[in-house]
Amino acid sequence: MGDCEWRMIFWSNLVSFQWDLLAQRHQHRRYEQEITGSQMDADAMWGKSRVLRWKLMRNLWFRIEAIMTFFGIVLLGSAWAS
Repeated sequence: MGDCEWRMIFWSNLVSFQWDLLAQRHQHRRYEQEITGSQMDADAMWGKSRVLRWKLMRNLWFRIEAIMTFFGIVLLGSAWAS
């Protein structure tokens, strides 16, 4: 693969990653509005926010792992090409 192709792959992955983060933030905000808009007791609100926080952290970890894998493949490919 040429240098231009690697750059295209990198930027497209970066843009899709940023777009996914933006969508997750929007979904998180909407979910928070649903929680605060309804009349729930404090225990239910704490439980839902804890579950949501766990899901967001899990998604963040998978994204970090995917980025590290991508850069590992890029480094391996560049080392193999040279």
